[in-house]
Amino acid sequence: MKGVFITGTGTDVGKTFIAAGILYHLQKKHIRAGYFKPIATGGNGDMLYVAQILGDASLVHNCYLFKNPVSPHLAAKKEKKPILLEPILAYFETLTKQYDFLVVEGSGGVAVPIDDAGTLMVDVIQKINLPTILVGMAGLGTINHSLLSIHFLKSHTINVRCIVLNMGKKTEIEEENQQIIQHLSKIPVSGILPFYPDANTPLKAQQVMQENAGIFENIVSSLEREEIYVPL
Repeated sequence: MKGVFITGTGTDVGKTFIAAGILYHLQKKHIRAGYFKPIATGGNGDMLYVAQILGDASLVHNCYLFKNPVSPHLAAKKEKKPILLEPILAYFETLTKQYDFLVVEGSGGVAVPIDDAGTLMVDVIQKINLPTILVGMAGLGTINHSLLSIHFLKSHTINVRCIVLNMGKKTEIEEENQQIIQHLSKIPVSGILPFYPDANTPLKAQQVMQENAGIFENIVSSLEREEIYVPL
């Protein structure tokens, strides 16, 4: 099964925009690709956004949906709906038979808990077992957040193919961030996506995705190369 798991250094780093951009890119190539968000908190905004970008809500799938915009484990407690790995994995297996490519998006960062027993988002990534992309912010603080996330993913033998830095403002510090993260992690940084305040509207988002097609091409290309595991 071809696909990718999109995770992030934290919440609100632009994982959904990257996921939608990859799907939009694949759609232009006439590849039947679907979107799966196993756990969504704070309502169904991410799914609606991706559906609007793609123009087809039938390509968007979710297993657990919570209205509270909090960590998955807390949302599950508040709404008395425990999150179990088995339904997520069963739904994923069903979707792999429907699509040529599947984009799976996690919730929050790599170490966010999905229950009180200690199951983390990285456990979901590990079980789904797709090549993984890490999304982080481009500006100050991202070196620490990115390297810690990469170290955590590597410690769980996750196959991280590339890093994408988001919401860039074309500053010198961002270029240095890109270079040092790539140098220290030994994982390619596919690019820095500029900050667009109105990219939350589907039409503008599509325009941004077209303007930055080269970065999305780099991301997809990173998934096609032979797997190289870089030890800690």
